[in-house]
Amino acid sequence: MFSKSKIAIIFLSLFLLSWGALFSEETLDWIGGYSSDDMEDSQATDSTEENKMYYQWQIDSLKKAVSPRYIRMLEIQKYAESGNLLNRGVLFTYSGQKNKAVLVCGNFLNWKCKPLQKNRFGVFYSLIPTDSIDEKYETLRTYEYKFKVDGLYEADPENPEFKPDGSGSLVSTFYLERIDRDKFAHSKVLDDSDIEEPHLRTVLFSIYLPDKETISVTGTFNNWNYEADYLKKKPDGSFELKKKLLPGTYHYQFIADGDVVIDLYNPNVKVREPYEELVSELIVQERSYALERKK
Repeated sequence: MFSKSKIAIIFLSLFLLSWGALFSEETLDWIGGYSSDDMEDSQATDSTEENKMYYQWQIDSLKKAVSPRYIRMLEIQKYAESGNLLNRGVLFTYSGQKNKAVLVCGNFLNWKCKPLQKNRFGVFYSLIPTDSIDEKYETLRTYEYKFKVDGLYEADPENPEFKPDGSGSLVSTFYLERIDRDKFAHSKVLDDSDIEEPHLRTVLFSIYLPDKETISVTGTFNNWNYEADYLKKKPDGSFELKKKLLPGTYHYQFIADGDVVIDLYNPNVKVREPYEELVSELIVQERSYALERKK
């Protein structure tokens, strides 16, 4: 008997093969091993590049490191575990055939370090989500980082952009120019940054409704006041609001041009009593660690 995870992977594989007309030319180019030179040539900003999709096996076949860049990647094998088929983020890579461990450390991780995965060609890599925020509570655009290679810190040898770190060394920089629109946007608790308050978590309320003009969020956190919290419309047609909340369970709805809308891609849906109406549920977890602050 097949497990549910294996059935899901088989189904998704067959489904993606049915997209052959969409990816056939690109897929044929990848057969026999992935060329890093092709990725270097893919820095165009036209509409065709925005629609380009990478596969996990292409990154696993990367033969040399490349400078950081924003990509979209299909991860079929991880779908059964996470429920996420399409992942977006900044790809960091490091060539280290003889190295045992490489980590990336940066302002997008509150200067903590995250281990990179090593592929069969000795290239370490990690896809970092673009949900970090800056001191103005906006999407972080300037990424500052170093690699920690077998315990020693160094700037990215593939990235020509760097600046002094104030201690006689260099820190690499990457500017995130664009993030493709996310039609499946939904509300979530963001990772901690160095500007968090000790007892609060930052929640991103987000929904993609390009045809709407005004959207607010109403829920148990604002006593169901539909005029208290308005979302900001972005150029890609999505709406966003960052709000500080205490740990707990919250119910909410969006009010879009006067119409009540639940969070379209939040699977946690409840019934609000006694009104017998559907609401979305968001659980804000307490931190399992002490919050560190940069000095």
